Order: sequence, then structure tokens, then C-alpha cells
Amino acid sequence: PELIEDMEKKLSEIISNSEYIEIGTDSLTWFYGINGEDYYEWPFSLTATPETPLGATATVSIFWGASELSSGWCEELINGCPEPVEFIYTISIGLPFDAELATPENVNAIAHQGYIDVTWDEPILFDCFAESPYSDECYAYVIEIDSYCCDFSWDSICEGEYQDCMGREIDEEDYYSDNNTREIQDFNEQVYNTILTREITGYNIFRDDAFIGSTTFTVYEDSDISASTGYCYYVTAMYEEGQSEPSNTSCAIATGDSGMMGDLNGDDTLNILDIIIMANMALGSQEPDLSLADLNDDGDINILDIITLVNMVLGNRTIDTSDYLGTDAIIYISDNSVSLSANGNIAGYQMTVKADGIELNTTIPLTVETNKIQDEYVIIAYGLAGETLTGEQMQLFTATAGFEITSLIVANVLGDAMGTDLTTTSLPETFELSQNFPNPFNPSTEIQFTVGKDALVSLNIYDIQGRLVSSLFDNYFYSAGSYKMNWDGKNKYGTQVPSGMYLYKLESSNQIVTRKMVLMK
Repeated sequence: PELIEDMEKKLSEIISNSEYIEIGTDSLTWFYGINGEDYYEWPFSLTATPETPLGATATVSIFWGASELSSGWCEELINGCPEPVEFIYTISIGLPFDAELATPENVNAIAHQGYIDVTWDEPILFDCFAESPYSDECYAYVIEIDSYCCDFSWDSICEGEYQDCMGREIDEEDYYSDNNTREIQDFNEQVYNTILTREITGYNIFRDDAFIGSTTFTVYEDSDISASTGYCYYVTAMYEEGQSEPSNTSCAIATGDSGMMGDLNGDDTLNILDIIIMANMALGSQEPDLSLADLNDDGDINILDIITLVNMVLGNRTIDTSDYLGTDAIIYISDNSVSLSANGNIAGYQMTVKADGIELNTTIPLTVETNKIQDEYVIIAYGLAGETLTGEQMQLFTATAGFEITSLIVANVLGDAMGTDLTTTSLPETFELSQNFPNPFNPSTEIQFTVGKDALVSLNIYDIQGRLVSSLFDNYFYSAGSYKMNWDGKNKYGTQVPSGMYLYKLESSNQIVTRKMVLMK
């Protein structure tokens, strides 16, 4: 029995968790087990599929423990099987992304007959205050070991260190500085070799998030295009140790003579008229034309196509994907209202609501349209001139009790659908005005308030004599919930008010709450 317990025979198996990794069929992906205190070398091959994007990461799992094949005899011989353990290993395919590496700048896509030119500026590797006659590896080495040469001035000491890096014989007495604390530093080969790995070896070009090619130049010609189709590009810089994060994104429409995608009124121009026609198609109030309006080729005309068309009308729209590109949205549902938030800018949304009646919030900075088809309302909101919502929680509409959202799409500025999560909110039953923070304040302060039910609400600032100083909002509709507002210490004319005590009042049709705050300069 002791020998059997010591053997602890188990089954081990390897599987791929990624669509990009295939485990070679020429090697076993499992084995039965080993004796206690023994070890086993297990070779296997992993292959990246041809569609794998550069810099992608993938995982494989190795399971160690009893399985269905071994559980029977393991129960009989050693009185129970040990719990299986999963080991997950992450693999980088190609060059990994590194946020510390400099990124290409000012990517611009320009359409020509039959191709699109994508151009960009080289990454800024040396962002120094001091001017220097050099920009090579030895210059990078000098500013790495001697920050004075970057932050203040390229003096004689810097020049000596540069010549030393170039392998030239120098007499340190010839290179001196009025600053007695500075002297030429001896050449450090290890630092220099590290600098060499930071050299740009080329650029990867991505179109619509898919890798399409590499180049050592700062221009790329994309000829694999379809006429009258919109394409969006970004670029990464390649280094010895990895590739940079993506650059800004730039979009262009491939030129074409006839049947221009998005030209829904046939005037050979993409403009606001086409956007309105496409919105009517998405609302169901106009006959759809999939051949010209289905810009993302998903078999449907919806808010994603509208935002794509808005981008086309705007021309070479440049989007900073690192700061504002939304990927996930949350819909907050209460008894009779719906609000929306996201982790980035919202370019538009479309939803179908089954209800007896709805009242839209038309104060949002988007064009909001609706069409009732039988017992359902189709709601579409978009920015005709590229306007967006910031992603902060905002009320969309109120409806009769018992309404139901039957479909929902939230679009980001690239015309991609965000992930959506619906949550039912538990709303407070209070009408509350919190103490501002900070207090005293200078120059601005935050005011938080809570309304227990949908209502028209005002929040005004008064001086100690009761005179109106500023109206943060007046008779504005708020659905039940908690909100925050900022006051910048200015009056209704935009002038900074003096130090002193001020009153701020939250007021609805039947409730008033007043608090004091102090502006101290």
C-alpha cells in the first residue's frame, strides 16, 4: 500500500486556449503518470496560425491530476484521487507590445485612385531641451549616462563623452566644464548595448485592427482595397525588444467612379443628407439599401453603419485610441427610466423598446430620432457633426412602467459595437443635497445631490444676501439617482466671485434643501 501511495499515478494533458495556437499532431498531448520523486521531460510543438497578428499573446493550459481515465483505479488503489491542478502559460507571438517604447505620430491616410497612402512621423526618441548636432546611437548613449546633456546644455563634457563613445582617442583635459561637479564618464559598453536595442527596425501597419504589412519607411501604399469603401489605419514601431503601442487611427474612403458606398442619394458626394437617409433606413421609415448602406457588411443597417458614414463625411478623422475609445457600456434600468454610461466616448446608440409610451431626453448633444413600429419604439442617437457623449452616466428616456428593451447597440467613435451590460438600479427615495467638497475651496468645488424620483430640479448659487450668483441648472429633468456637479467659483457672467460665504440650493416642485459653502482665496 505504501508503494502504491508513493507512486501517485496521474494523468497530464496540454490544451490550447487560443485560436492562434495549434498543438502539433506529431506529439502526444497527454501521458499517464510518473512515480513519486521522479521527473519526466515532455516535448511538444506549438504552431502559430497564419492569421496570428504580430504581438499577440496566447495561453496554453497543462492539467496535472486525475481525469476520467484514471479516476476509477485511483479511487480503488489509493483511496481517492488528488484534485487536478491547472497550470496556465502565456506565450508572446512575434514582437510583444511595450508601452515604454516610443510610438509613431500623426498617422494620416489619403485616398488616391486605386490605392490609399498611409504616412506618419517617426517616433520622438530624444525629447531633450538641449540642442545637439547629433541624433545617432552615441547621442542616445550620452543623454542616457549624462542627463545634463539632455536637460540643460550640450557642453564640452557631453562632446567628450560622445567622442569616447565613437571610439576616438580623447584627452580629458581638452574637455572640461565651468561646473566643477561634472567630469567625463568612462564608456559603459553595457549601457551602449542596451541603447542599440532601442533602435527602430521597422513599422507594422494595421487596417481595421488587422495586420496588413511591414515597412522600414514612414509611408505605406495599400492597394488591396475596394472602391468607395472606408478603411481605418494605425501603425506600431518595431524595436529589437518589442513593438510600440498603436498610434492614432486615421480613416479614408477608397475612391470609386460609381456606386459609392454611403452615397444614398446618388449625388456622388458623401454629406449630411446621406447620414439622414441612412438613419431613416435604420429606423425602418425608409426602404433599406444594403448594397450602399451596409458599410460594415454585417447584413444589417444600424447605428454602426451610421457612425462609419459620419466618419467618412468628416474626412480623414483622427482618433486618439489610447484615451477615448469606448469598449464597454452599461445600461441602467429603473422602474420608468433608462440611463447609459461607458468607459470611453459614445458616438451613438440604437435600441428597440417595447412600451406604451416613452419620453426622450433631447438635451443630450446628439441627434435623437425615434419611430414606432406596432408596439415597439426604435430609438437612434448619433452626432451629425461627430459629436459624442463623454461616457458619464446620462439619462436616455423615461417610459411607462413595464417597458422592455428588446435590442441594443452602443457604438464607439470607430463605428464598432461596445460590449453592453444591463443592470437594474435600486433608486433612493430621498431628496438630498450633500456638503460640497472641498470646503472651504479655491477655485472650484464638487456638489453631490440625490433625487428619489424623476423630477424637474434646479441647483442655484446665492450670496449671503440671497442674490442669485450662478445657476448650475434650472428646471432640468433628472431621473431618480445620484449626481455630481462642479462650481468653478464664477458668476452667471463668467466673472470670478470674491471670497466669502455662499449658499447653494437644490429645489424641486415640492422640496428645497439649502447648504452653505466658503470660497477662500
